Parts: sequence; C-alpha cells; structure tokens
Amino acid sequence: MSNQEFQPTDILKRKKELVQSKALIVIRTFDTFENESGEKDVSLCKNSRGERFILRIGEVRTKQFFFKGYKGESLIIPKIFEQGLIGVPYELEEYLTGNLLSEVAVNGNEGGMKPGLLRKILSAFWEFQTIGKEMALEQSFSTDKVIEHLQKAKNLLKNYSEIETVIYQYRNFWNKGYPSKWKFAPDNLILTKNNKIGLIDNAKIGLRYFGYDLGWIIWPLWVTMKTENYRKTNEHLEYLDDFSHRVAETAPKEYSKTDVRKYFWLMILERIIGMYFDVADNTKHLERWAIGPGRDSKRTKKYLSFLESVLKYTLIKIR
Repeated sequence: MSNQEFQPTDILKRKKELVQSKALIVIRTFDTFENESGEKDVSLCKNSRGERFILRIGEVRTKQFFFKGYKGESLIIPKIFEQGLIGVPYELEEYLTGNLLSEVAVNGNEGGMKPGLLRKILSAFWEFQTIGKEMALEQSFSTDKVIEHLQKAKNLLKNYSEIETVIYQYRNFWNKGYPSKWKFAPDNLILTKNNKIGLIDNAKIGLRYFGYDLGWIIWPLWVTMKTENYRKTNEHLEYLDDFSHRVAETAPKEYSKTDVRKYFWLMILERIIGMYFDVADNTKHLERWAIGPGRDSKRTKKYLSFLESVLKYTLIKIR
C-alpha cells in the first residue's frame, strides 16, 4: 500500500491499535500528521518500563539504510527496533535525546546559520557522504524535475532562456546520484547532548545530485527572514560565498575543491528555481510566511527581488 492510498482514518486507526497492543503511552504527537495531509503520524511514546521510542506510522525506512543504527564521529542514525510492512506500515525507532537544530542555533530572521553550528553540520554531511555511498539506495532526482519546476516558474523569471541553457548544459549533474536525506533541514536534525548531529525521519533517504542536503540548510531560511532583511543581499551573498568556501575546504581528499564549489552553486540554482516554483504554484507552506499571490504584496515583492539578486550572482558563479 502506497502513502497515496492511505486515509487519515487508516493512520489513526493503526496508531490506536499499536498503542493498545504494545501498551504504549503517547507522550507527544508531532505535527507531521497535519502537515503531511494525513500521510503519516509520528509520536514519542514510552512503554511500561519507561523506555522511550518514536512510533512512525504511514512510512518506514528502507532496510538498506542502517537498520541497526550508526554512531560515528559527527553523526548518529537511530536504530529501528521493530518494523511492520503489512497494511499501513509502521516502525518503532530509537529516540535520540537532544534539541532540534531549528530550536537552538538558527537565526532565520537573518537567513543564515551560525558558524559553530555550520561546522558541525558540514562534518555530519561529509560523514554521511562517506558511509552512504556503500548503501544500495534508489535514484530520487533527475533533470526532468528541474525543468518541470523551471517551466512552471517561467513567468516570474526575466532570464528564463539563460537558466534553461545552464540546466541542460549540466544535465549530467542533476542525474548523478549521491547519498541524500530528505530532508536534511534544521527541523529534521537533532543536536545531541554529546554535540553530534542526529538524523531523524529517514524514510526518504535516496540518491540525488551532489549538495542536495546542503540546500535544505540554506533555502528554507529564505522565507523566514524579516522583510527588511531582503534588501541585505550583499550580506547574504557573502554568507553564501563563505558557505561555499567551507564546503570545499572540508571536503575529503577524493573531491576536487573546484568541482565542489561549482556543485555548490548549481545546487543554489536548483533551489532558487524551486523557490520561484513555490511562488508560482502558490505553495501552501509559503502562506505561513505571508509570501505568494493574495498574500502580503510588499513582502512578496521584496522576497522576489531578493531571489533575483541571488539568482544573478549564482549564474555568474556557475559560468
């Protein structure tokens, strides 16, 4: 049964059955059920011995991806204690103690990540690239998706033809497969008590273009910025330049620093196209930040102006 076949009642019925049959107490239900249109439900539970687990219903992690967990130098992946695949799938996952990165050290109003936290994230990113390449993961991205988003955003782009040319020029880049987590974002990463990065919500691990995960550290903060900060494009471009430099300088020896810098800006280009797509599609998540058709016109205008400035700079970097 695919996620698309689930009804909210199926998820909730399955949850009730599991809580009762396993004598679990629900401590907290996260808001993923509402955010994901009824496709999944994630809860923190405990058993009669007081042991805590994450109960995920509606989607599960592939068994090829560290089913028994992983504890590395910078990275922790929780293990799966139990998984059921008949009917509505579920899993009981190890609970990682700590704080979401989004709660401890992200300054969305300024659109950037603090340097100390960024160092930890990059260490975890590179460790993930090293261990993930040994996994038998599925390709989950292609050039077609970039083109689809670009075409949808066409009316918002002043230099559509130039962008289209770049996309096709680097067609092979978008089709290459590197380990990626969906989503490697501050609200899906845990800063553990021993200062490691914990990966949670690992159901959509797959192969995508290089740097895909780093995009999730960058672009979601764009929509959360204060409106007055959209005019501070020079400061933000300096931040992106510094980010690019840090990625290249921390890359393992088998990666060319020149290639990594180029890959970084190609990733930024794809993320910009995705943001234009979201505005053109009037994506629901932008509503929370008053961006898009029928919302705060002043804020939307400044947001689009910000994207245009970042886009122009990105195209220069790619040339």
